[in-house]
Amino acid sequence: MFLINGEYYNDLGKVPISVIKSFLNHNYIEEVIRFENSNLIYWEQHYFQLMASMRIFRMEIPPTFTPELLSKMIFKLISKCKINTDFLLVFIKAVKSFEVDKKNIIPESNYMINIEACESLVHSINDYVIDLYKDFRLCKNSFNINNEKNSIFSLGKVFAFENNIDDCIILNFESNVVCSCFGSIFFVYDNIIKTPKETGVDINNVYKKQLIGLIKKNKNLMLLEEDISPFQIQKADEVFIVNLKYGIQNISSYRKKQFSYKKTKNIIRGFFNLNLGFQEN
Repeated sequence: MFLINGEYYNDLGKVPISVIKSFLNHNYIEEVIRFENSNLIYWEQHYFQLMASMRIFRMEIPPTFTPELLSKMIFKLISKCKINTDFLLVFIKAVKSFEVDKKNIIPESNYMINIEACESLVHSINDYVIDLYKDFRLCKNSFNINNEKNSIFSLGKVFAFENNIDDCIILNFESNVVCSCFGSIFFVYDNIIKTPKETGVDINNVYKKQLIGLIKKNKNLMLLEEDISPFQIQKADEVFIVNLKYGIQNISSYRKKQFSYKKTKNIIRGFFNLNLGFQEN
C-alpha cells in the first residue's frame, strides 16, 4: 500500500498519471525512517532533515507536513498494511509536481510514503571485504539528490559484487572518502575515531549524527570529522559502517589489511541501547 498526496492506494494504476510522471521525470528527495517497538525511531531528527532538504531544493512543503499530522498518516499507513513484523522501514519521497517556470518558481510538491519489512539492527562481525570504487565520484555538496546518489552507489555495488567483495568506498572529486555504498563509515585509530566531514552527500545521516554524539560523550575517545584520504584507511585499527537498515557492520579487510572489531564493540554498545534492539552476528 502507498500513501500518495494524502490518499491511500493499493493499486498504483489508480494514481493520477501526472503524479507518477513527476517521480519518473524529476529528481526526488527521500528520507528513510526505522519503525520498531511501535515508534518512529529518531522521528524528530528525520523530520527536520526532510524539511531542510525540501527547503534546499525549493520544494513547497505540503500543509499536512507538520510533525503531528505526518506521523499520524504514517501510523495509519502502517496499520492498513498489516505487515506481520515489529521492524519496518518507512520511505518518504517528495518531488516537484512539474517543471519550474517563471510563473511557478516553487510548484506544488507530490509525496509518496511506503513501508517495507526489515530485520532488527545488529552489530555484524562477519567477514566483510571492502575496496575503493574509482570509476565515478560524488560531487562535494551535491546534497540529497537521490537519483545521482543511487546511480553511483548502485554502480559501486555492481563493481563490488563482480569482484567478489562486499562493499566499496565512495570518493569525492578531491579523492577523499565520503562513505561506503551501504552506509556512513568510521575509522578507529587507538582512542581516536575519524569519520568524513558532512558534505551533504552522505547516507544514513541521522544515525551517523546519533553515533557521533554518543562517541563525543565518551571521555576516553576523541571524535574527529575531517577529510580522510584512501591512504589513511590501511592505518586504521578498525573500520565500521553504520546503516539504518542493517545496523553496524565491521570491515574485516581492505586490500591486504586485516581489521579487528573489539574496540568497535565497546564503542557502539550504547548506540543500540538508544530505544533500539541489539543483537550480535
